[in-house]
Amino acid sequence: MSNYRTSPDPKLSGMPPGIPFIIGNEAAERFSFYGMKTILAVFMTKYLWLMNDTPGQAMGEASATEKVHLFTFAVYITPLLGAFISDYIFGKYKTIIRLSIVYCAGHAGLALMGIQGEAAIWFIVGLVLISLGSGGIKPCVSAHVGDQFGKTNSHLVSKVFNYFYWSINLGAFLSTILTPWLLEWYGPHLAFGVPGALMILATIVFWMGRNRFIHIPAGGKTFIRETFSPVGLKAMAKPKTRPTRREPTYAAVAKPVAVEAPPAAPAPAPTPVVDVRGRNVSGRPWKQPPKSRSSSLKVT
Repeated sequence: MSNYRTSPDPKLSGMPPGIPFIIGNEAAERFSFYGMKTILAVFMTKYLWLMNDTPGQAMGEASATEKVHLFTFAVYITPLLGAFISDYIFGKYKTIIRLSIVYCAGHAGLALMGIQGEAAIWFIVGLVLISLGSGGIKPCVSAHVGDQFGKTNSHLVSKVFNYFYWSINLGAFLSTILTPWLLEWYGPHLAFGVPGALMILATIVFWMGRNRFIHIPAGGKTFIRETFSPVGLKAMAKPKTRPTRREPTYAAVAKPVAVEAPPAAPAPAPTPVVDVRGRNVSGRPWKQPPKSRSSSLKVT
């Protein structure tokens, strides 16, 4: 560990040299995770009961859906464990490497189930190991990206995270197309084996970048002391709200303009009431309509 840099190079203004290894690792890891997860429900209902020497009873769709949700819950609760191990014991790089090996073991359990022993046991053990590996590295990888940058190249952080999330989407997209096809045409061993091979590749790529990464050491007891100090507890208890930008109202940005109202139309003259002989009996003034020009002409 003493041969690794523990802080960014203050003279580096370009891209950190470890970034390509992180992005390559992330693309392969996301391929492995989503490729495996895409076929879980179908495998449990149509294939799992056939994996033993003696066929058992097929699993119902409701039970399969329940187990997929339990697996997803485990993947999103284990990041708490991974973050603690990283910040207190190993640091990000060692945590990612160690849990990636656990991750690979889980994929191997899925790919090899049915060859020896009870397939359902291999299946459960594989999912448990994958949830520990995938969830455990989840809070570490993106934070490890941020560790590679200093003040002189911090302007590249947003660009790198665009590449980072693009690699996630690419891996997930390709795997969700490929693994259902592999399951249908080549069976569960290859369908789970290809994501496992991609996870092994992801681990190797990440290991290859070890001499180019910035390795931030674990905080140890200092991390515990700061986390559970009054300031740390207050920070954790404070609700996280996204800042909202106040939109200016029209009245605040527009210059008031006095608008002159159009002149009101004159009120119509009251219509006099006349009796049957044409006499004005209403008391209102009688106004004879002006004579038209044609009526003033004398016809001879």
